[in-house]
Amino acid sequence: MADTSKQTATSRSLGKRLWWLILGRIATAVLLLLLGAFWRHNELESSLSSSLRRVAPILWAVAALTVIYSATHLLWKNYLAQARFQLFADVLLVTWLVWATGDLHSPYAALYIVVISVSSLFIGPRGALITSLGSAAAFNVCTLMALNGIGPVASHAISNESLANAIQSMGLSDVSFLVVGLLAAKLAERQLRADVQLAAATRSLADLRALHERIVESIRSGVVTTDLQGRIYIFNAAAEEITGYKLADVRGQDASIFFGDMTRQIAASMNAAATGNVSPRFQADCLTPNGWALRLGFTIAPLFAESGETSGLVITFQ
Repeated sequence: MADTSKQTATSRSLGKRLWWLILGRIATAVLLLLLGAFWRHNELESSLSSSLRRVAPILWAVAALTVIYSATHLLWKNYLAQARFQLFADVLLVTWLVWATGDLHSPYAALYIVVISVSSLFIGPRGALITSLGSAAAFNVCTLMALNGIGPVASHAISNESLANAIQSMGLSDVSFLVVGLLAAKLAERQLRADVQLAAATRSLADLRALHERIVESIRSGVVTTDLQGRIYIFNAAAEEITGYKLADVRGQDASIFFGDMTRQIAASMNAAATGNVSPRFQADCLTPNGWALRLGFTIAPLFAESGETSGLVITFQ
């Protein structure tokens, strides 16, 4: 049951993050491609329509994929498989963009690094390494096509640098992709380990809290805990039985409704705790919901936080 609940929560979290990936992809594509087209128009004095025509197919492809991804997200709940396919398609889209805008010289080659980094957030360390290897292979194919005269800017690329320089640049790019993949995988592994430790700590805290609540509920004396302002936040079953009030009725109210002004009693109890003496016992009169008078004998003890600071009061009574 616990494992099923954990898997459901993990799947739900991945599904939410997948929406951010889908929306972030279309926003990034539109922004980068349109800015790139306008930059080429202004700086290189090329035709704006020509610049837009070059990136239009990629924009249409991203838009179509966004619609498909959104529909798939709603109809298919295997979010991990969706993330893998989307990142694979992203590598292909970046390769297409690099091939259409300059091959080895394309500024959009840096998007491979973005895809590799994002992959570590969705498909884990192994997925990040596979993505980095796939990105390097795709970039190599794109560059080799340009060196062999295939591509819209192939002749320009070959005429401006030697084959040796092109291969050297390609090798350095491959190294950068692999290094980023290794770093992303390492970070993803650390994040996964931290998530596991956090989940274990959360379960341990929940078990400890449940044990604490069972112990408090099993005590036959009334137990009330308050914060430093005297507001009630624990009121055990014995306290409900003795006073006739329910926890829901008194939570957040001042404990003085049962014990009156406790300024003097708190000071005496704190002094006894500080000196190691037994906490003095006090008496107070209160009324039940039915109007009956009760005389309560009670003691006060400080409640300490993990840091050792006083965080509230524990009042036991009969």
